[in-house]
Amino acid sequence: MDNYLLKPIDEEELNDALKKICLEISVEKNEILSDDAEKIKDTLQSFFLQDIRNNSEIGRHMNLSDINQKYYADFKEGYFRVIYVKIDVDGKADEKFNLQIIQKKIREKCMSSISRIHNDTIVSFVQGGCIFTVNYDPEADTFIRQLAKNILEDARQAVSLFSGLNATVGVGNACGSVQNVRQSCESAVDAVIYRIISGTNKVYFSEDMELQYRDSYLGEDDKRSLIRIFELSNRELFRQKLEDIVRAERKNVLVLYKILEECVQLFYDTLNRNRLEGSDNIIVGKEILYEMDNTLTVMDLVSVVEENICGLMKRMLDERKQKGYKPIREAKEYVKKNYASKIKLEDVAGEVSLSPAYFSSVFSKEEGMTFVDWVNEYRIEMAKELLRKGDHTVAETCEMVGISNQRYFSKLFKSKVGVKPMEYRKLYN
Repeated sequence: MDNYLLKPIDEEELNDALKKICLEISVEKNEILSDDAEKIKDTLQSFFLQDIRNNSEIGRHMNLSDINQKYYADFKEGYFRVIYVKIDVDGKADEKFNLQIIQKKIREKCMSSISRIHNDTIVSFVQGGCIFTVNYDPEADTFIRQLAKNILEDARQAVSLFSGLNATVGVGNACGSVQNVRQSCESAVDAVIYRIISGTNKVYFSEDMELQYRDSYLGEDDKRSLIRIFELSNRELFRQKLEDIVRAERKNVLVLYKILEECVQLFYDTLNRNRLEGSDNIIVGKEILYEMDNTLTVMDLVSVVEENICGLMKRMLDERKQKGYKPIREAKEYVKKNYASKIKLEDVAGEVSLSPAYFSSVFSKEEGMTFVDWVNEYRIEMAKELLRKGDHTVAETCEMVGISNQRYFSKLFKSKVGVKPMEYRKLYN
């Protein structure tokens, strides 16, 4: 079996995987009654796209016969294409509707058109609509464009019963083997993104789009900059960064969409990796990505990302203020107890279980000065107290507050207090 999950584990994916395992065991034991065969077929096929998109064993080692057996399919050698029917809700929608009912209606209507040319088709219901994985003979490829138009018309009829719903069709690249269906699926989903600038109720062919795939659409410098912004929960800097991104990529909606997707994922990853204070009550899932998927203009797309991430960062900051940000409190207590000894930023960061870079950034943000400056200020305050008592020389005072170089101590003291240590001591003695 190939039902492995990657951390962090999504509850919905875990439940799906468990259901799938139970069904597969039942099939192997021949415990399925004939009356339930069609229902079981639909259920098993519902996992096909999930397995494809997760790049599991299906995409690497399974042959066509294995796949047919595993998913109750009747695929044959030939072409495969993924066709995505995207359901969109515009601002005029004023009715409550059941997404599953609409998806089933779309499947019913569209399959009547698809069945004219296919060997077999697996239909998958996804958050945004329906995805058809169509297998057909190579000579039927000439009919694909007409088929896509028919599917659009079928889908529009299915959603016409509900006001405020629109349908868009994205057609993925043709591929010669089931192992390449994942790429066809990605290109179909990406083709639909172009409705953001060209409108809904249309067909978008991936062959007609300039889809340039990359492993990452964000540069390394941009990633480092965004991580720092997220660590500091700096909303103003994030807004400025978004403006720069939109300005640079406004002519290519697909690249812009991909970059914003990466920004969202980077935000979630930063929260998970650093366990940022104030993030414990934030549901770190796919909510922002779902909202992005339902935007219909570039302005709405950018607004969804900006408002959601800035809103979450504000929540984190508010919780930090209410709690007094525990790591900073602990760092200060450490300094107060150990100021007479050598203090290294790396050691203090370790004491509060943060990375040195993140600790340094957060401390500066919270206190308005660097950690080193705060330590120096605290040491000077302790030195002033010792000098006022007059029981110790300047040299002794210097050592007692953890500064080994007397010349540096005198220079630092004057910069903070305005007079040299000796002069300060004389004022009180």
